[in-house]
Amino acid sequence: MTTKKVKAYLYTRISSLQQQHGYGIQRQINNVMDFLAEATLPHGLGYELDPENYELLASDLGKSAYKGHNFSKGELGRFKERVINGEITEGILLIENVDRFSRLPDYEAIEQFNALIKRGIDVLEVESGQVFSSKLDGTLSKLAVSIERSHQESKRKARLTAKNWEKMRKTALETGKALTNNCPMWLSVVDEQYVVDQEMVSVIRQAFERFAEGYNGGFGSTVFE
Repeated sequence: MTTKKVKAYLYTRISSLQQQHGYGIQRQINNVMDFLAEATLPHGLGYELDPENYELLASDLGKSAYKGHNFSKGELGRFKERVINGEITEGILLIENVDRFSRLPDYEAIEQFNALIKRGIDVLEVESGQVFSSKLDGTLSKLAVSIERSHQESKRKARLTAKNWEKMRKTALETGKALTNNCPMWLSVVDEQYVVDQEMVSVIRQAFERFAEGYNGGFGSTVFE
């Protein structure tokens, strides 16, 4: 008897664009592709994977799973809509780990998983080889544990980030040093000090003065002549 083969959908995400420089996305793609090439699934699923039949979804770059932005603003949300609209009716979503899918609180995260699983799209965590599916007993409890761990880790990182920013702000106030190198176009950082670009300030001031005078022709070159 021939076992049915289903299509795999490969999803990757990084929460900050800085992670691109560390090859975060490419590492995930490599890991998921390597797994797909040799994947062996539990018999209880009733299907197998065909390494040649897959879709690599566009990566979510800088989309927070802690805030759910990969669903509300990202590619994972668009994939979910394809499933809900009936465009995709079966298959398996491959993710490096649960963290890539969601870092939302437990019930919200479960809802996002269920939106796919109840419509025929199982989810496979490559890191552990665990498949989350209604076809397999006991996977819901394992998913809940992974979700809770993921969310608590994100909460911890959020607290540390807030403390670090508060420390940086305090240091900047006490020493007069620049808080960050990210500046608006009229500022730059030289020797840890903010330096005002007077020429750019003049250009911006002229643009606002023209606007106040009723000029509404856009911010083309004529504004600054």
